[in-house]
Amino acid sequence: MVFGIAVTLLASSLWGEVERRPPTFRATAELVRLVVLAMDRGRPLRGLTADDFEVRDNGMVQKFQVTAADQLPLELLLVFDTSASVRGAKLDALRVCGRAVAQALRDGDQMALVTFSDLVGLRCPMTGKSAQLLSALDGLQAGGSTALFDAVFAGLALSSGRPARPVLLLFSDGRDNVSWLSASDVIAAARLSETPIYAVSTSSIREATHSILGPPTWASVGAATDDEFLRRITQETGGRVFQADSAAGLQKHLTAVMDEIGTRYLIGYSPEGVAKDGWHRVDVHLRHRRGAVVARPGYSSPTPPGGGH
Repeated sequence: MVFGIAVTLLASSLWGEVERRPPTFRATAELVRLVVLAMDRGRPLRGLTADDFEVRDNGMVQKFQVTAADQLPLELLLVFDTSASVRGAKLDALRVCGRAVAQALRDGDQMALVTFSDLVGLRCPMTGKSAQLLSALDGLQAGGSTALFDAVFAGLALSSGRPARPVLLLFSDGRDNVSWLSASDVIAAARLSETPIYAVSTSSIREATHSILGPPTWASVGAATDDEFLRRITQETGGRVFQADSAAGLQKHLTAVMDEIGTRYLIGYSPEGVAKDGWHRVDVHLRHRRGAVVARPGYSSPTPPGGGH
């Protein structure tokens, strides 16, 4: 099903709904879920337990539980750039990457495929059947402009909310030039989500003179780096961004991404000793061992009616 212009209008209305009703994305003051990655010297750490982590919410140490990645099904949201700039070898590489991911599904895992050019399309709804996704990949064609911001928002909105490990995997080589939503809108929505975003960029442009935060215009697009939005959105969600300079590079980074996804941990806790509403800074560290933790920097909990007083 191709949404076309309708999905950008839907995305705008969904964004308004997120502002009014944050529980669309599940982080609340009653239960916080963090999908985290522990790494040492560039390699994911496996076999960790709660004793290996420390979690602070607004500076207060929290009691929490840890679930290893292989104990929960994966909910993978694939978001593929199919604009004119990915014609040829890049589009072929995207198909190869998508097939590799589909064929790696385990029992209970589910995937969905969103594509974007100047149109945003739901090519395959959330499914555990790899054949359905493979068929959608075979039908991909490239052309048109790039509605990157709208596509990322649409991908976040597809999360089912079921007990699973949500991950959004984004492939893009172009800067946004036609979205209805702004980068700020989408980054704010991502901060309300527990879905880590991984991005693989094939852009060759690195320099920037200023930030794209408002709706894209030709002037802002011409002045901004292709990867700036990708760095921001992955940082805010506890994901990572990779740079691929070729079709072969796409496949190489996919292997690294899938390995990291498979070694992430789910940390859950009910905040204690902190205010229930507003923005909460979250710090997750390793205890008694070397390494670092990649996690979203915090979450926003809705203010109760009447301001909570």
